[in-house]
Amino acid sequence: MRSDQHTNRSVDASRPLLAALSLVAASLTLSIATSVGAQSVAPASAAPVVPPTQAAPTSGYLLVLGRTLDRPKLIRYSMTLPPIYAASGGRYIATGRPGSGIRCITGLCESRSAVVAYWESPSAVNEFWWGSAYRQAVPLRDRAGVFTVVGLQGHLVSQTDAQPFPAPGALLVALTNGDTGQAGASAWLAAAQAAGGRSLVPFERASVSPLEGDALFDRALVLSFASTELRDRFVESSATKDFIRASTGGPSVFLLALIAIDAPPAPPAQSSTTPRP
Repeated sequence: MRSDQHTNRSVDASRPLLAALSLVAASLTLSIATSVGAQSVAPASAAPVVPPTQAAPTSGYLLVLGRTLDRPKLIRYSMTLPPIYAASGGRYIATGRPGSGIRCITGLCESRSAVVAYWESPSAVNEFWWGSAYRQAVPLRDRAGVFTVVGLQGHLVSQTDAQPFPAPGALLVALTNGDTGQAGASAWLAAAQAAGGRSLVPFERASVSPLEGDALFDRALVLSFASTELRDRFVESSATKDFIRASTGGPSVFLLALIAIDAPPAPPAQSSTTPRP
């Protein structure tokens, strides 16, 4: 009889503790359920999720100016390049060497070869330049020449017809090193467009990325024409002569190089006569 009474007293004493524990458990369950529900069910007034806007595509260019020191070695190196360019999506749109395919109109461009290549994006230019295939080819031109190489970011493709003219197009490239000629460049660009030229690269410092050599210039204006005749006619125009005078005749130290470069005479796989970095 005493044992039963003792047991009953123990059960009665534990009931308040069990009730308290049950209350805590119920409170925790309600809190967790509320939290999960708040995360999984968005309020009716929540704003819809808008995906980030994709940047408009831009084209990419590689501009190379070189002075040849060992022509046979440079030709052998050049013969390895066409498949590397093609594999990265690049193609030559202008090439020239002294006496063939290039004319230095004014500035620091005498006795220089030139290459301009085109890709569909600036990132593709970097992938080519720093890619393992081209890095393996670079030692082949060691001591064969001295080069200045810059990557160029083209205009927004969605905003302007900034693609180079197809063959037999021709380029006119202006390289400068400061703000002095920018106002004159705007007028010159307008005259070029009126003469049938296309501006491929904005005349801005942000468009130029030095890749190799001593880049004396920090702006590049690249104009594409449908033919060498149209390009050469504009080179001889009063607008171009005024641009040269305005850019080089001021009191400030200001560099300008103006270079006419022709389209390659044959597809890259068939042409190995122009040294190409």
